[in-house]
Amino acid sequence: MKRLALVFLTGCSQLLGLSEPQQQADAQGPADAEPDGPQAGVVKVSMGGTGTQGMVTSEPAGIACPGTCEFTFPVGTEVTLTATAPASNQVFTGFFQGGCTGGQSCTITPAGAVEVFARYWRQSNVWFTSSTAQKPGAFDSIGAADDLCDGLAAAAGLPDRTYRAYLPTTTQSAKQRLKELAVAGPAGIYLRPDGELFGGTIEDIEQGTIFFPPRLDEFGRDVGDDALVVTDTFAGGATNTGTHCSDWASETAADVIVGEPAGGTSRFTQVDVRGCDDETRLYCFSAALMEAFATPPPGPSVVFLSFGTVAGNAGLAAMDALCTNEASQAGLTGPTTKALVTPGAGKFVKDRFIGIFFANAAAQRPDSTVISPDMDNLMAGEPFLAAPNVAADKEYRGADLVWVGGDSFNSFQSDCTGWTASAGFGTTRIAATTKAATGAQQTACSGQAHLLCFNGVVAAAKPAADMRHPQATRAKR
Repeated sequence: MKRLALVFLTGCSQLLGLSEPQQQADAQGPADAEPDGPQAGVVKVSMGGTGTQGMVTSEPAGIACPGTCEFTFPVGTEVTLTATAPASNQVFTGFFQGGCTGGQSCTITPAGAVEVFARYWRQSNVWFTSSTAQKPGAFDSIGAADDLCDGLAAAAGLPDRTYRAYLPTTTQSAKQRLKELAVAGPAGIYLRPDGELFGGTIEDIEQGTIFFPPRLDEFGRDVGDDALVVTDTFAGGATNTGTHCSDWASETAADVIVGEPAGGTSRFTQVDVRGCDDETRLYCFSAALMEAFATPPPGPSVVFLSFGTVAGNAGLAAMDALCTNEASQAGLTGPTTKALVTPGAGKFVKDRFIGIFFANAAAQRPDSTVISPDMDNLMAGEPFLAAPNVAADKEYRGADLVWVGGDSFNSFQSDCTGWTASAGFGTTRIAATTKAATGAQQTACSGQAHLLCFNGVVAAAKPAADMRHPQATRAKR
């Protein structure tokens, strides 16, 4: 397949309006901050990819990753990194960045901190968000957008195959461009660069069956809550009207649709519009042979989105009843069901669970997608790994607001006076996003919203005073 030299990514940056990856810019710091004199070499190896990772060692000794993945070598030390062979039916594409350009081993003389990516892959389809942002009307053609995806994939050591941008043209939808890359039938299973499942078949993706949000770039780095991606595609997969920035060749054409990589159903493809001269990222995808997948039953801690709604003044009992009824109808068998809302008096969602502890298991949606390593993480205010937008009957929903009372389960903003007052506002969040505090908003207490519901196993634990700091009374996992 066609591979672009890195000069395309740099020499053409003015033509395409490219900006450097935010992660790299943040790591570099101010231009005048370089230290005086020779520097020791701090080598960090980042293992990644969709495949089973092997072992990376260094000569001289120091790196033995997994395990010791960062080591400081004396000034002027020549360091050779070597990777073990990959597992059967998988491939090690090489070392990248930090002075490495894709070999099965890499020799560098680091000065200061360098990060080297070791890339292991299985034969599966890959979907990533571009690390660069560019003006969508400055590509000159859809082919140039595809070339950018291809070049980024090559520079990051993704499997050697064709990559395309998830964009429509005046003659093809983005979905049709996806299907064109299918080999030996419709391609299935699209993985993020960290190996987590983004979506199943093309039809599943278009219909909103999104597992983990596509918020990782080609190196597996998180692009953040605020990143936007040009798609010009509606939530249901239909193509926007218009000329799509004159087939991506005009910066003055009509606005186009953008999505958010932090989003799940509908939101990953449509949240707003931007001008053809506004810098946005791309979704890039590849295709290989079709793979089948099946989801196992969820574990003992399930968080689901209610299909029904309640008013902000419905009260805790009515909220719990809605969650309990929907869990029962869907056959969820956890003995405890509660609405994940604040209990009033300025308390947090986690205060509804004082005096008990959760099962030692990952918190999952009804489709078994992990939304947090465990419920304690959510109660501590950690962000969702996947959007909690799946109903108890496994319906994927894209536009629902849920009552919470805070911008996390470990905060308080407003809760309609313990969900009893019809005046004022209560804090809601968008269910179909993994955004943290920025996913929250204020909704009139007289209005209707959905709920996030917990169904699972809990048990009596330490006295309430101790449970405000659960990690102090429980062994770390």
